[in-house]
Amino acid sequence: MKDKAVIIDIKGTEITVVPIITGACMSCHEKCGEKGHPFTVINSKNLPLEKGAMVKIATSPKAEIIQGFASLFFPVASAIGGFFIAGKSASDTKQACFVLAGLFLASAIVFFISRSKIRLARPHITEICGAE
Repeated sequence: MKDKAVIIDIKGTEITVVPIITGACMSCHEKCGEKGHPFTVINSKNLPLEKGAMVKIATSPKAEIIQGFASLFFPVASAIGGFFIAGKSASDTKQACFVLAGLFLASAIVFFISRSKIRLARPHITEICGAE
């Protein structure tokens, strides 16, 4: 993730930003990008920040790999696990139900973790772009 955001609050090391979402209007030059939901970032480069400044934010490649694994491979692996838990001698209907149960259970776990306040790796500010 490498996006622009606007700083809306600075409280010590807690820097709250709101992302500027411009993906829907790539060909438009009206600068009418929507604002997303606020979240906190870290200033690992100790840049001089002020409220209202536009900054570039990024996450580490390692965090992106973990996110991809959790959202894609974990549900698929759980579905395959459901197939083997059902057993080879089980009926096709039972196997299908276990596959779907594994898929939905893993998807629900990923969904609830992604909506919780748990942040394994927080995005960081890479540079200051200018004022809003």
